[in-house]
Amino acid sequence: MGSKSTLSACLNILFTKLSYGKLCIAYAILSFGTSALSSIMEGSFISPVPWMVNEQEIRPFIKNFSTILDFLVLNPLVIYFLESASRKAEEVYEYKKVKPPLSQYHHFGLLIICSAIASVLMNLYYEGFLNGNFIDAVISINSGGNKFITTTGLIVYFWTTFFIAFLLFKVIQITAYVYFILRLKHDDWAYEPYHTDEAAGYGLLAEPMIKFSYAMIGMLLMFIVFILYDLKLEVKESNRIYGFFLYVFIVIPIFCLPYWKLHQFMVLNRKKYLKDISDIASSVADKQYLDTDLKDNSKLKEYCENIESISKLREIALSFPIWPIPVKSAISLQLITAILALAPLLTKTIPGLISI
Repeated sequence: MGSKSTLSACLNILFTKLSYGKLCIAYAILSFGTSALSSIMEGSFISPVPWMVNEQEIRPFIKNFSTILDFLVLNPLVIYFLESASRKAEEVYEYKKVKPPLSQYHHFGLLIICSAIASVLMNLYYEGFLNGNFIDAVISINSGGNKFITTTGLIVYFWTTFFIAFLLFKVIQITAYVYFILRLKHDDWAYEPYHTDEAAGYGLLAEPMIKFSYAMIGMLLMFIVFILYDLKLEVKESNRIYGFFLYVFIVIPIFCLPYWKLHQFMVLNRKKYLKDISDIASSVADKQYLDTDLKDNSKLKEYCENIESISKLREIALSFPIWPIPVKSAISLQLITAILALAPLLTKTIPGLISI
């Protein structure tokens, strides 16, 4: 019983207490730092790699822009927003006082499965390079003509596998949240037209999906860097383009399905408000019309003002939000700040990829 409680405490710290800001910073420092240190020790960081075959110069680690940009910027960015999305989903479960679809013990087992899948994917990826012609500081070739994974390559392999496992794990978590949303009924969540979130109180439900979309923007930038790098260097061994198709296949339904579901709920609730207003307006207007002496100008004026008030009330109801993400809040200050921070780096890196 004691070991079970200890495991539960450790999992609780791992999945709910650890700051995701610190997590992504730690990943950036450790992934790039250990890879760079290894390449320095192997003599392949700045200078051409010392393993030469038929006077062919092997590219140093510093010119592997796609890996460096991933480790320092894009992977941490994706980690940050994915972890933020899963934490926001936990807040929804707590607010509704329901158990999360996946318990902490399921999380532990899922981590093992995702790690295994990530390892298999990376093995397949590296296998293509070992059987191909492309060589650099990660996958090189010895004087006997045999391809091998360098120590730097093994470190890059480890951190990329870690990222893929984390990505798979978080996508499954978000998929479980999508399932939770799809099972909701329209009266399971209060529709509050004047809620401060500008989304009739549905902002809390939509927030995990917003964070997820930010993470997927980071993934899209990652694929753009990959494609530019592979096309420029004519890396025929790379199969990263298949990951892009998988990305499109997964991301679109995960984001659109819950978003559309919540939109339908909000439309239905607004229709109820409009119907109530219409019913009240009809009964009040009809009764007042019958009771009004049309020859009495003051009463006729009062009747017209009441009709105008009802019309304005209907206009107000028509302005009630029907989308779970307010347009002006869809691109948050957080995302804008991240993009502005990345802009100088990308404007310097992308031309470097093209002219490399």
